[in-house]
Amino acid sequence: MADEPKMDELDKLISIGKQKGFLTYDEVNDALPSDMVSLDQLDDIMMMFGAMDIEVVDSAKGGRLPSEMEPRAEEAEEAMEPVEIDLTPGPVGRTEDPVRLYLREMGRVSLLTREGEIALAKRIEEGKEEVARAILGTNLAIEKIRALREELKKGLVVVKDVVDYSDEEFPEEREEELTRDVIHALASVDRLLREREKFLVDAKKLRARYAGKRRRKDAPWFKLEAQARAKQEKVLATLRGLNLHPSRIDLWVHDLKRLVDKVIKAEQEIFLWSDGSRPAPAAVDAFLASLADDDLDDGDRDLYQKSAARFNSIRDRLIWMAHQKVRRAEDQARARADELKRTVGVIKGGEQKAAQAKKEMVEANLRLVISIAKKY
Repeated sequence: MADEPKMDELDKLISIGKQKGFLTYDEVNDALPSDMVSLDQLDDIMMMFGAMDIEVVDSAKGGRLPSEMEPRAEEAEEAMEPVEIDLTPGPVGRTEDPVRLYLREMGRVSLLTREGEIALAKRIEEGKEEVARAILGTNLAIEKIRALREELKKGLVVVKDVVDYSDEEFPEEREEELTRDVIHALASVDRLLREREKFLVDAKKLRARYAGKRRRKDAPWFKLEAQARAKQEKVLATLRGLNLHPSRIDLWVHDLKRLVDKVIKAEQEIFLWSDGSRPAPAAVDAFLASLADDDLDDGDRDLYQKSAARFNSIRDRLIWMAHQKVRRAEDQARARADELKRTVGVIKGGEQKAAQAKKEMVEANLRLVISIAKKY
């Protein structure tokens, strides 16, 4: 199956459609059979036809030539009469007819009400909020924020690449003012994070001092941990108020996911070589196939040299190296591997929630377009 419909066939369709003002389903189906175009690709093609004022009709009788675009008086009167729109999904038809299949599937989607639109928008925002809260609560993001502040102070980045404001809200003449405000806000974040870190360190010391003793409901470290959480909430509120550019959040999420991917692959390697029996060739091949070219870090060569000096067995060397890769990822993120995986799990849940709501909104909007097209 081809990944994209042939461009020459699509160009011919567009040319015919512009000449006649419409295309028939049969013309589209003949040029774009189901083994050449998917429903997702058909979405884009149908929207492109609509943007070019090219109708897709059942037959040539249903289409109007450019010379026929001005309706006669009696036709105009008939057009005023209400027309019943049949959008009920029909029986399963020919699978080789992608246009009718597309319209039938879209007919299964309910039209979006105002309440439904608000609910979907709310789900999208909730998903984005879950992602932002998860990533901004990591030590990795904290380091990124501190580095970002220094880059702004040195003029290495432009403020409009950091925060998401329109030119109307902050025109060019106010860019210097916006830069100062963002640097000041990031300085406040840095101060809050240092205070949070102090509370957590003190709480950890108290927990160690009371280790082995019966835990009390009013244990002194509870208050310190609560104060640390309060500082974290202020950090998140400040960063949300900054309206950080989505691309920044996406980049930090990508970096965190890459670290977790490295941890998971290292753990797979540990499992593969720690089994008492010789690993099956298929398991080794599958593991090697999962490795990408960018999985190798600059420090991997040094790790192997160190492992060779410590162990005679190649198996022991590989296990030790894998453990070091996990530790290296933990050091980069300043968090334990299990914490990193939990955070990425929360992020993926938020991303999935937002993506599903967006998909439902797009489907409902396309359903509305189809209902209007059938009416007129």
